[in-house]
Amino acid sequence: MSTNTNAPAVLLDLNKSFVLNLEKAGVQKTDIPQMEVRMAIDSSGSMHKLFQAGFVDQVTSLFLGVAMEFDDNASIETGFFNTTFSEAIEATPELCGHYMDAAGVRAGGGTCYAPIIEAFELGRNSVQSEKPGFLGKLFGKKATPVEGTANPAGSAIPGMRAYTAIITDGSCNDRAQFEEMMNRTSGEVFYQFIALGDGAHASYLEELQARYPHVAATTFSDNQLSAGLSSDLMYERVCNPAFIAWLTK
Repeated sequence: MSTNTNAPAVLLDLNKSFVLNLEKAGVQKTDIPQMEVRMAIDSSGSMHKLFQAGFVDQVTSLFLGVAMEFDDNASIETGFFNTTFSEAIEATPELCGHYMDAAGVRAGGGTCYAPIIEAFELGRNSVQSEKPGFLGKLFGKKATPVEGTANPAGSAIPGMRAYTAIITDGSCNDRAQFEEMMNRTSGEVFYQFIALGDGAHASYLEELQARYPHVAATTFSDNQLSAGLSSDLMYERVCNPAFIAWLTK
């Protein structure tokens, strides 16, 4: 597996850009809390071209800049979704710029959002992460929830909030189930949807943003992707009012 020898310098620059945008939004570096950073990547059939063009690698690298500020080990627990959700290797600084090659995931199938919520939040309230399987292997942090009590952050570390980036280009094919699950979430996990391309169903994501205070959505057009996503553009969008309100509550 190859590594990016320029990754430390690249990520340091990305992290500085992210912190600068946080400060512009009114959040000082000393007030930034620790939280788990996770990512769910759409692997439905329509994502094939975005995989091949390197756009998903671009976004992954930009979120590593976020993880450097929030996450305890500066890596991103990652999974892929279509009609189901599957674990993947963590996005680490060493994989900056070529995560998709290392993950070896191929696009195929439809797009459902409910499996993301099940894997990253609701399913974690009743599962001990020491056990083998997705939750234990993906997050790699030992935490045994007390029977009968929920972990509101859906976090491997009880009490720690979590930030989840959802990278997608498509519509939600399981809206009823997904929204039923969203209604059960604690609000302690923030879901940032990143919609890629002109074909993304931005209007539905905007509806979710208006409905849930722990959801934000931003769309990047084909032209913006082709021009290359700058860190300032991405982080300005990520440091949106919904996220800042959630972060500082």
